[in-house]
Amino acid sequence: MIIKRLLLASLLLTVFVGACGDISASAGDGDENLTDSVSSPKEIQAAASSDHTNDPNIHTLIGEPFPEVRTALLRLGWERAAVSVDQPHRLHADLSCPNYSSVCRALFLRSGSDGWKHHWVVVVDPQILAVTEIRQAASAESPPSIPPSLAADMPALPQPYREARVTLMALGFRPVPAADPTTVCPGWMSGRDEWECTQGIRLIEAECGNAGCTALWRAPDGRRLNIILRGEPMPGAIYTMKWQPSE
Repeated sequence: MIIKRLLLASLLLTVFVGACGDISASAGDGDENLTDSVSSPKEIQAAASSDHTNDPNIHTLIGEPFPEVRTALLRLGWERAAVSVDQPHRLHADLSCPNYSSVCRALFLRSGSDGWKHHWVVVVDPQILAVTEIRQAASAESPPSIPPSLAADMPALPQPYREARVTLMALGFRPVPAADPTTVCPGWMSGRDEWECTQGIRLIEAECGNAGCTALWRAPDGRRLNIILRGEPMPGAIYTMKWQPSE
């Protein structure tokens, strides 16, 4: 019964989304407008954490037994997250039931339409093993979202980003100035994890925030490569890359 209700809700959602159509926006012409189309640190967080809490598929599962919900989610294409489970339930190894919490949790991966895989939490009442909540995981509850596979024509770049910059320049890429460039300590440029310094070096192509950093480069053929970075000290290492849409 739960599977039938779930498939019906999924069909209705697909029809609704198809009727809505796509919304797209393109950046203006010229280098002075290039930064308008670069993923900002806030956009990184939004792109990697799209919220589908209002999905009717979710609401049909609340109150149902966890084993049935798990089966339904897997049939919908969700995946069990490859994470260590803290104090697993005696009957369900993927259900974390730590002593300090009044609930149990299971972590899943859900693929978004943008190709990203986002972590979702299924909250379970340990007394009756009924699902009480299904929501996207907070950043402190799970590893980062998993980006889509890189395009085949992406340049092969080393890690961390400081080494990738050297390779990009050798390949003929040129940095595109960011709206608010980030500054790094000189030690970072030479391979030392230097956290504080009196005089920094500005990376004109990189912009950082709490969610990470982005860097935009122009390829020799005119395309623009948007690099998303994470890690400490900022700007860290390459997390994923994408070609910006053509104007």
